[in-house]
Amino acid sequence: MSPATGVPQIDIPLYEIKANDISIPVSISYHASGIKVEDVATPVGLGWTLNFGGVITHSVYGLADKPGYTNNIIKSSNHVADLMTKIQYSCDLHWKPWASYTTLDDTQSDRYVYNFNGKTGVFRYNSVNNEIVTVPYAPLIIETTSDGFKIKDTDGLIYYFEAKESSGPSHSIYISAWYITKVESQITGSAVNFKYKSMNSYSEYVTSQKVSRGIGYDYDLPPSQVICNHLPDIERIYNPR
Repeated sequence: MSPATGVPQIDIPLYEIKANDISIPVSISYHASGIKVEDVATPVGLGWTLNFGGVITHSVYGLADKPGYTNNIIKSSNHVADLMTKIQYSCDLHWKPWASYTTLDDTQSDRYVYNFNGKTGVFRYNSVNNEIVTVPYAPLIIETTSDGFKIKDTDGLIYYFEAKESSGPSHSIYISAWYITKVESQITGSAVNFKYKSMNSYSEYVTSQKVSRGIGYDYDLPPSQVICNHLPDIERIYNPR
Protein backbone atom coordinates (compact mmCIF):
# COMPACT_ATOMS: atom_id res chain seq x y z
CA MET A 1 0.00 0.00 0.00
CA SER A 2 1.26 3.46 -0.87
CA PRO A 3 1.97 5.47 2.31
CA ALA A 4 1.26 8.68 0.39
CA THR A 5 -2.13 7.85 -1.12
CA GLY A 6 -3.37 4.77 0.74
CA VAL A 7 -3.96 3.00 -2.58
CA PRO A 8 -2.96 -0.69 -2.50
CA GLN A 9 -0.16 -1.63 -4.88
CA ILE A 10 -1.40 -4.66 -6.81
CA ASP A 11 1.23 -6.20 -9.09
CA ILE A 12 1.26 -9.73 -10.50
CA PRO A 13 4.57 -10.98 -11.97
CA LEU A 14 4.18 -13.00 -15.17
CA TYR A 15 7.59 -13.57 -16.71
CA GLU A 16 11.20 -12.40 -16.79
CA ILE A 17 13.15 -11.84 -20.00
CA LYS A 18 16.85 -12.66 -19.61
CA ALA A 19 19.81 -12.25 -21.96
CA ASN A 20 23.16 -12.40 -20.14
CA ASP A 21 23.31 -9.20 -18.06
CA ILE A 22 19.89 -7.99 -19.27
CA SER A 23 16.89 -8.79 -17.07
CA ILE A 24 13.43 -7.42 -17.87
CA PRO A 25 10.44 -8.37 -15.66
CA VAL A 26 6.97 -8.63 -17.18
CA SER A 27 3.93 -8.10 -14.96
CA ILE A 28 0.40 -6.71 -14.81
CA SER A 29 -0.70 -4.18 -12.22
CA TYR A 30 -4.05 -2.80 -11.11
CA HIS A 31 -4.66 0.77 -9.96
CA ALA A 32 -7.25 0.49 -7.21
CA SER A 33 -8.15 4.19 -6.99
CA GLY A 34 -11.45 3.56 -8.76
CA ILE A 35 -12.78 3.53 -12.31
CA LYS A 36 -13.90 6.82 -13.84
CA VAL A 37 -16.69 7.23 -16.41
CA GLU A 38 -14.35 8.17 -19.26
CA ASP A 39 -11.69 5.52 -18.52
CA VAL A 40 -10.87 3.28 -21.47
CA ALA A 41 -9.92 -0.36 -20.96
CA THR A 42 -6.41 -1.47 -21.89
CA PRO A 43 -5.75 -4.77 -23.71
CA VAL A 44 -5.39 -6.47 -20.31
CA GLY A 45 -8.58 -5.05 -18.81
CA LEU A 46 -10.16 -1.95 -17.30
CA GLY A 47 -7.88 -0.53 -14.64
CA TRP A 48 -5.09 -2.98 -15.47
CA THR A 49 -1.71 -2.13 -16.99
CA LEU A 50 0.81 -4.40 -18.69
CA ASN A 51 4.36 -3.62 -17.52
CA PHE A 52 7.05 -4.87 -19.86
CA GLY A 53 10.24 -2.89 -20.19
CA GLY A 54 9.37 0.75 -20.28
CA VAL A 55 7.75 3.81 -21.77
CA ILE A 56 8.24 7.57 -22.01
CA THR A 57 4.97 9.50 -21.76
CA HIS A 58 4.59 13.04 -23.05
CA SER A 59 2.38 15.86 -21.75
CA VAL A 60 2.19 18.98 -23.91
CA TYR A 61 2.45 22.42 -22.31
CA GLY A 62 1.91 25.28 -24.74
CA LEU A 63 3.14 23.89 -28.07
CA ALA A 64 4.50 20.38 -28.53
CA ASP A 65 8.29 20.43 -28.13
CA LYS A 66 10.41 19.23 -31.02
CA PRO A 67 13.86 18.38 -29.62
CA GLY A 68 16.52 19.47 -32.06
CA TYR A 69 14.27 22.19 -33.46
CA THR A 70 13.44 25.60 -32.04
CA ASN A 71 9.91 26.78 -31.41
CA ASN A 72 9.44 30.47 -30.78
CA ILE A 73 10.12 29.94 -27.08
CA ILE A 74 9.36 32.78 -24.68
CA LYS A 75 12.77 33.36 -23.09
CA SER A 76 12.69 36.84 -21.54
CA SER A 77 10.49 39.53 -20.06
CA ASN A 78 10.91 41.53 -23.27
CA HIS A 79 9.48 38.62 -25.25
CA VAL A 80 6.50 38.48 -22.88
CA ALA A 81 5.85 42.21 -23.26
CA ASP A 82 6.12 41.97 -27.04
CA LEU A 83 3.62 39.10 -27.15
CA MET A 84 1.19 41.07 -24.98
CA THR A 85 1.41 44.02 -27.36
CA LYS A 86 0.73 41.82 -30.39
CA ILE A 87 -2.29 40.18 -28.81
CA GLN A 88 -3.78 43.48 -27.69
CA TYR A 89 -3.28 44.83 -31.22
CA SER A 90 -5.20 41.84 -32.58
CA CYS A 91 -8.01 42.55 -30.14
CA ASP A 92 -8.19 46.17 -31.23
CA LEU A 93 -8.62 44.98 -34.84
CA HIS A 94 -11.41 42.61 -33.74
CA TRP A 95 -9.31 39.52 -34.50
CA LYS A 96 -9.44 36.54 -32.20
CA PRO A 97 -6.03 36.94 -30.59
CA TRP A 98 -5.14 33.39 -29.65
CA ALA A 99 -6.00 32.05 -33.11
CA SER A 100 -2.80 33.62 -34.44
CA TYR A 101 -0.29 33.86 -31.65
CA THR A 102 -0.68 30.54 -29.86
CA THR A 103 0.69 28.88 -32.99
CA LEU A 104 3.78 31.09 -32.87
CA ASP A 105 4.87 31.34 -29.24
CA ASP A 106 5.56 28.45 -26.86
CA THR A 107 5.19 29.47 -23.24
CA GLN A 108 6.84 26.50 -21.52
CA SER A 109 8.58 23.19 -22.03
CA ASP A 110 6.69 19.90 -22.21
CA ARG A 111 6.83 17.23 -19.51
CA TYR A 112 8.27 13.78 -20.22
CA VAL A 113 7.93 10.92 -17.73
CA TYR A 114 10.20 7.89 -18.11
CA ASN A 115 9.46 4.51 -16.57
CA PHE A 116 11.72 1.54 -17.24
CA ASN A 117 13.16 -1.38 -15.29
CA GLY A 118 12.18 0.00 -11.88
CA LYS A 119 13.33 3.54 -12.60
CA THR A 120 10.95 6.46 -13.00
CA GLY A 121 11.31 10.21 -13.22
CA VAL A 122 10.72 13.36 -15.23
CA PHE A 123 12.76 15.18 -17.83
CA ARG A 124 12.27 18.34 -19.84
CA TYR A 125 13.76 19.73 -23.01
CA ASN A 126 15.75 22.94 -22.55
CA SER A 127 15.37 24.74 -25.86
CA VAL A 128 17.79 27.51 -24.89
CA ASN A 129 20.86 25.25 -25.01
CA ASN A 130 19.29 22.16 -26.66
CA GLU A 131 19.78 19.94 -23.62
CA ILE A 132 17.59 17.33 -21.94
CA VAL A 133 17.42 17.88 -18.18
CA THR A 134 16.13 15.39 -15.59
CA VAL A 135 13.96 16.85 -12.80
CA PRO A 136 15.18 16.18 -10.18
CA TYR A 137 18.66 15.18 -11.32
CA ALA A 138 19.20 11.50 -12.16
CA PRO A 139 22.49 9.94 -13.35
CA LEU A 140 21.10 9.11 -16.78
CA ILE A 141 22.19 10.19 -20.26
CA ILE A 142 19.08 10.94 -22.32
CA GLU A 143 19.49 11.64 -26.02
CA THR A 144 17.15 12.02 -28.97
CA THR A 145 17.14 9.60 -31.90
CA SER A 146 15.53 9.91 -35.32
CA ASP A 147 12.38 8.21 -33.96
CA GLY A 148 12.40 8.95 -30.24
CA PHE A 149 14.83 8.71 -27.34
CA LYS A 150 17.59 6.53 -25.92
CA ILE A 151 18.59 6.41 -22.27
CA LYS A 152 22.00 5.24 -21.07
CA ASP A 153 21.85 3.86 -17.54
CA THR A 154 24.67 3.54 -15.01
CA ASP A 155 24.56 -0.28 -15.25
CA GLY A 156 25.85 -0.27 -18.83
CA LEU A 157 22.46 -0.77 -20.47
CA ILE A 158 21.01 1.42 -23.22
CA TYR A 159 17.23 1.65 -23.55
CA TYR A 160 15.70 2.73 -26.86
CA PHE A 161 12.19 4.20 -26.97
CA GLU A 162 11.08 4.51 -30.60
CA ALA A 163 7.59 2.97 -30.90
CA LYS A 164 5.30 5.99 -31.06
CA GLU A 165 1.79 6.33 -29.72
CA SER A 166 -0.22 9.34 -30.87
CA SER A 167 -3.31 10.81 -29.28
CA GLY A 168 -5.31 13.99 -28.99
CA PRO A 169 -8.29 15.60 -30.70
CA SER A 170 -8.57 15.18 -34.45
CA HIS A 171 -7.34 18.72 -35.13
CA SER A 172 -4.28 18.46 -32.87
CA ILE A 173 -2.68 15.00 -32.85
CA TYR A 174 0.64 14.72 -31.00
CA ILE A 175 2.98 11.94 -29.87
CA SER A 176 1.82 11.02 -26.37
CA ALA A 177 4.24 8.15 -25.69
CA TRP A 178 7.33 6.33 -26.93
CA TYR A 179 7.44 2.64 -25.99
CA ILE A 180 10.62 0.67 -25.51
CA THR A 181 11.93 -1.02 -28.65
CA LYS A 182 15.35 -2.28 -27.62
CA VAL A 183 17.57 -2.89 -24.61
CA GLU A 184 21.27 -3.20 -25.40
CA SER A 185 24.22 -4.05 -23.16
CA GLN A 186 27.40 -2.04 -23.63
CA ILE A 187 29.28 -4.72 -21.67
CA THR A 188 28.30 -8.01 -23.34
CA GLY A 189 26.75 -6.78 -26.58
CA SER A 190 23.52 -8.65 -25.81
CA ALA A 191 20.22 -7.13 -26.90
CA VAL A 192 16.49 -7.62 -26.40
CA ASN A 193 14.16 -6.24 -29.07
CA PHE A 194 10.48 -5.38 -28.75
CA LYS A 195 8.08 -5.38 -31.70
CA TYR A 196 4.58 -3.93 -31.75
CA LYS A 197 1.46 -4.33 -33.83
CA SER A 198 -0.19 -1.09 -34.89
CA MET A 199 -3.76 -0.55 -33.71
CA ASN A 200 -6.13 2.39 -34.11
CA SER A 201 -8.71 3.29 -31.49
CA TYR A 202 -11.19 6.13 -31.40
CA SER A 203 -13.19 7.49 -28.51
CA GLU A 204 -15.73 10.29 -28.75
CA TYR A 205 -16.91 12.23 -25.75
CA VAL A 206 -17.95 15.78 -24.95
CA THR A 207 -16.48 17.82 -22.15
CA SER A 208 -17.25 21.27 -20.84
CA GLN A 209 -14.39 23.33 -19.53
CA LYS A 210 -13.23 26.88 -18.95
CA VAL A 211 -9.75 27.49 -20.26
CA SER A 212 -7.28 29.96 -18.78
CA ARG A 213 -3.91 30.58 -20.33
CA GLY A 214 -0.74 31.41 -18.44
CA ILE A 215 2.93 32.01 -19.02
CA GLY A 216 4.96 29.83 -16.69
CA TYR A 217 8.03 31.95 -16.17
CA ASP A 218 9.08 33.75 -13.01
CA TYR A 219 9.81 37.16 -14.47
CA ASP A 220 9.55 40.25 -12.30
CA LEU A 221 6.47 41.59 -14.07
CA PRO A 222 3.07 42.57 -12.68
CA PRO A 223 0.04 40.51 -13.73
CA SER A 224 -1.10 41.64 -17.17
CA GLN A 225 -4.45 41.57 -18.88
CA VAL A 226 -5.66 41.64 -22.46
CA ILE A 227 -9.26 42.76 -22.91
CA CYS A 228 -11.22 42.02 -26.08
CA ASN A 229 -14.59 43.70 -25.75
CA HIS A 230 -15.97 42.07 -28.90
CA LEU A 231 -15.42 38.54 -27.57
CA PRO A 232 -17.76 36.79 -25.13
CA ASP A 233 -14.97 36.22 -22.61
CA ILE A 234 -11.89 38.04 -21.42
CA GLU A 235 -8.67 36.15 -22.07
CA ARG A 236 -5.71 36.92 -19.86
CA ILE A 237 -2.00 36.27 -19.76
CA TYR A 238 -0.54 36.01 -16.29
CA ASN A 239 3.13 36.57 -15.53
CA PRO A 240 3.40 34.94 -12.09
CA ARG A 241 6.03 36.14 -9.66
